[in-house]
Amino acid sequence: MKRIILIVSILTLLAMPLYSQDNADEPVVKLPDAMMEQVVRRIVAWYFKAPKKQKTIYLAANNIKKEWLPEIDNIDFVLLEKQNEHYEWSAYLFRNLEKEGKHFRLRFGFGDPGCYGRGDVWAFRVHNSRVKLWRTGDRWFARCDSFD
Repeated sequence: MKRIILIVSILTLLAMPLYSQDNADEPVVKLPDAMMEQVVRRIVAWYFKAPKKQKTIYLAANNIKKEWLPEIDNIDFVLLEKQNEHYEWSAYLFRNLEKEGKHFRLRFGFGDPGCYGRGDVWAFRVHNSRVKLWRTGDRWFARCDSFD
């Protein structure tokens, strides 16, 4: 009886389709710049308030543009470009724009875009070219060996 259960378990595992974490079959989600600008501007403005002293905030330049960033007193936003497939140092970053039904999900956090990071998950939907945006309460975490 134990052998039968073991064999059935192994066959079940072998029959399940296996996907890599960065599945090439998944369609790439691309939204118009005007919509992404609304999302990026509002998320960044939610996280960063005007400090008393001048401050520099580094953001990874993956899929965002400088003109999408809000103007906040005493904050200079600097977009970091990749240097030899890596960034010079850690930065705030946007990751994994995904579509789930009528909603989109996007991760924002801090880390190395090609390696580790952690942050919050945001969701939004588009209605009449307006973006309804909310923080989901979910958190994300990625290690260098768990690219997502």
